[in-house]
Amino acid sequence: MNENGIKYLAAAEIPNLIDKDRLRDWFLAVFHDSEIVCSHCGQPLSDRASKSYLNYQITSCINCGKKVQFFKGTMFQNAKISPVQFVLLAAYLSLNVPIRTIAKSLDMSVSSVGEWQKKINRYTTVEGEN
Repeated sequence: MNENGIKYLAAAEIPNLIDKDRLRDWFLAVFHDSEIVCSHCGQPLSDRASKSYLNYQITSCINCGKKVQFFKGTMFQNAKISPVQFVLLAAYLSLNVPIRTIAKSLDMSVSSVGEWQKKINRYTTVEGEN
C-alpha cells in the first residue's frame, strides 16, 4: 500500500477511534458545567432520565414535567451533525483543511461545513472575548 492509501485508511478510521463516552463527558463539561439538570427548572434529573439524556435522547423532568434534551440551548440544538462529526470538523478546520475536503470526508455538503465554520467562529470569538 502506498503512502496516500495509508493516509486514507487512517483518516477513514478516525471516527472509530474516538471514545464516545469521553466525548459525551467533554460535551457535558463544556455545555452543561458537568451537571445533569433540567434546563427549565434546574433540578437534577432522575437516574432514568439521566441515562436517556446522556444518550442524546429527549426525556422528561419528573419535577416540572417539561422535555429536556442534551443539546437544547447549545449550538447543536436541531443539528444534523453527530458529536464525532463535530470534533472531526473542528479539528480539520483548525488544521486549515480545505472545506471541500472536509465535506467529502465527513459526508456533508460544502454549505453545511461552511455554516458550521461560521458557528464555531462565532462561538470561539464570543468565548474568547469574555
